[in-house]
This record gives sequence, C-alpha cells and structure tokens, in this order.
Amino acid sequence: MQLEKKKKKGKGKSRLPYAVFSPLMVVLLLSTVTQGYSCDNDKEASIYDGSHFALHYSWSTEARARRALANISTLLRPGGTFIGTMPDANVIIKKLREAEGPAFGNSVYRIQFDEEFSQKKFKSSSPFDINYNFHLEDAVDCPEWIVPINIFKSLAEEYDFELVFVKNNHEFVHENMKKPEYVDLMRRLGALGDGNQDLSGFFFLYLYAYSLNLLHTLV
Repeated sequence: MQLEKKKKKGKGKSRLPYAVFSPLMVVLLLSTVTQGYSCDNDKEASIYDGSHFALHYSWSTEARARRALANISTLLRPGGTFIGTMPDANVIIKKLREAEGPAFGNSVYRIQFDEEFSQKKFKSSSPFDINYNFHLEDAVDCPEWIVPINIFKSLAEEYDFELVFVKNNHEFVHENMKKPEYVDLMRRLGALGDGNQDLSGFFFLYLYAYSLNLLHTLV
C-alpha cells in the first residue's frame, strides 16, 4: 500500500487572542504502516499531538496498537504532550451488562456486540480485538474496539509515554461547565441534547507526557 503523506504549514488564529498557533499537519496511517515520515529536528517535532475518536481503531491487534504508539512517539519532541479522546471501556461494558441483550442505545446511537460476547464476559488475558458495532444516527455505522485503560497505560509506557491525566468526559464536562464560555461552546456545538449527553459519557479524555524526565513540568 502506498502511503499518502501531506505536510502543510500554516497559521491558525482563533477568536481568543491568546490561542494563536502554527500547525504542522501530516496525513499518516498510524496503525497499519510503519511511517517513513520523521521530524528532522526538535523545531519541527510537535509539542502537542492529538488523536480524537480514532486511536481505538488500532486495537484490533496488539501489533497495530503498538505500531500506532510507535508512530506517534516519532512525531513528538521530548517533553511533548499527547492528548486524545477514546471510548471508555468501563462505561460501555457496564451499560452492556445492564442491558437485556447484547445491544443498547437510544434514538441517537446504538452499540451492538457480537454473539461471541453474549455472556458479557471478557478475558483479561485477551485485551485486543474486543469489537462491537457502533451506530450514530446520520454519521457513523462501523466496527469499533474496546480499549482497557490499564492495558493502554502500560503499553504506552513502553514507548516513553507517561499518563498524566485521564477522566471520563461526563466528569470533565461537569467540572468545566461552571465557566460560561464553555457552556456557550457546548451549546453552539449542539452537545446539550439528551441523546448527546448520554453518548458523551461513553468517552474519556487522556493526556500523556512524552519523556519521563520532563513529566514534572506538566503536572
């Protein structure tokens, strides 16, 4: 497979005067190809890398998960930060076990597990390839994978990532909705409806520091 790589440099400017940044955007297939792209020097390497609603797709096999983490590490400078959003395995499995069958959801989304997991039991010795079908009305209908946070943490440590922060999205939003500007942002994003509020609890936020020596500067 030929990897398509695009490198774009530009300046982005938000409405907030303090949020000015110069992005470097690279199109990469993180979990299926060992990337040929690497940062030539610390000035080109990222200070911040992000993966939102995406990294769990690499969890079909251990090899794919490792390849994704290895590729991310090559794009960060020492002391850099890797931040992302991923389905919360604990919440999804809890909801599954509360449901009558192997599926649950509402008018906005539906999560369906295969008959393989009809007993709603998952072996700790097999943390990869625990898949389900995720349907989001008018947006998504595809297989996704469970990522146990303890395995995610230990695997990331092998690639010099140290977990600094992890929190379920509901808890994170509850803490920050005290700020009017964030309430307005959620409203403009259309994220305050009942269906969306339920769905948002299926995700957690994580932040990793790359290079253990500089971890104390991020805490």
